[in-house]
Amino acid sequence: MQKNLLAPLAELRARDPGLPEVRVLVRSGDTPQSERAEMTRRPPHVLVTTPESLYILLTSEGGRKLLARRCAR
Repeated sequence: MQKNLLAPLAELRARDPGLPEVRVLVRSGDTPQSERAEMTRRPPHVLVTTPESLYILLTSEGGRKLLARRCAR
């Protein structure tokens, strides 16, 4: 799914270099802790995740903060 989003986004930016960057990241049970920590510091615009990881994000304080910061912008 991430790959399917990256190609059209790159095409849009190629047509109009002035467009802002849109970061698409994946979070699953296989996502390394270092990448999870980076997501907390710099939340993605689009998060591709599994139902299990979404449950963890919604039920943990840190996960709710991550989602709230991106949604509030």
